[in-house]
Amino acid sequence: MDSANRFGEGPGAFVVSGPAESLAAFGTAARIIGEVGGDTLTIDGALSVPVVDLERAHTTGLADLLH
Repeated sequence: MDSANRFGEGPGAFVVSGPAESLAAFGTAARIIGEVGGDTLTIDGALSVPVVDLERAHTTGLADLLH
């Protein structure tokens, strides 16, 4: 196995949000995993997290975990 595989230097992925018409420009390189709105971030079969918890994690970062 070469070092590129051991250190995970393969292609990455990212999440984008926007109007469906704009996202269509990504073509088959993108997959819709949900819609924006409501009080919970839900990705079917993967996770369900209240937005308030995500906001707290974004605001405090790792600080809460380091005390």
